[in-house]
Amino acid sequence: MMSLCFLTTLAVMFMGAHGQADGGLSPEQLQERCQANSTAVFAHPGQCQLYYNCSNDALSRQSYFTQYLEECPYPTLFSPVTSRCQAFRDVTCGDRLELVDKCDYLLHKCGVHPRYCGTPCHVHNPSCKDLPDGRNVYQYREWSPYFVVCQSNRTVDSGQCARDLKLSIARLFHSQKRRCVTVYEIPREHSGYGLNCANKTDGLHVDDATRRPDVYFRCHGGELMAVERCQKGTYFDELRLICSAQPLWNSIMMKKKTVK
Repeated sequence: MMSLCFLTTLAVMFMGAHGQADGGLSPEQLQERCQANSTAVFAHPGQCQLYYNCSNDALSRQSYFTQYLEECPYPTLFSPVTSRCQAFRDVTCGDRLELVDKCDYLLHKCGVHPRYCGTPCHVHNPSCKDLPDGRNVYQYREWSPYFVVCQSNRTVDSGQCARDLKLSIARLFHSQKRRCVTVYEIPREHSGYGLNCANKTDGLHVDDATRRPDVYFRCHGGELMAVERCQKGTYFDELRLICSAQPLWNSIMMKKKTVK
């Protein structure tokens, strides 16, 4: 039995060669234009990332690509003004379909790129459609160090949160805050420590999640404002609310003597 991917490829190739299902030119129209100018490069009338190159007349093409048809690299678009691929923000598509997802580009279809015939394309290339500009959660990698950078509904970059060197601890991408935070700020249900300021007074507090003696955090208005670490060789004194080299039991004994 033929795979769904293979059948889809055949269907698209057939439509591309025998009709204008994709809004493109017919083989007869292409031959006429390219015979008139064998070096012509011109826009595909239906899709903004596609174009025709009369210099590329190979009959044996990759799946999805009929004779003369080529595609701009994602996320660029073809400009009929300059006759080349340009940044999407610099191209006016007009009536041509403007695709925003990388996986909608032909070059990232199963029939062209074998990598996507097993694992779907969107697992490797998350979509930014309907997401705000800037950093956003990496789809299928939520609550991990990974994030994507979006611009005009397009995925323009991806990245990974660096380890917090001061606290010597991992940072993950917070899907609600849309930024990298230490695991102290990640909810416990997502494998974080979940420091909570909801029932704490404003000010400094000892690390009650990992019990690290050199770590403390700041609360204000029930919100976690910052997690800090004392300098090497010191610890956080929860009685005096300072970093100190003095052992905790000394502070407690001093306080008891003062009370007496």
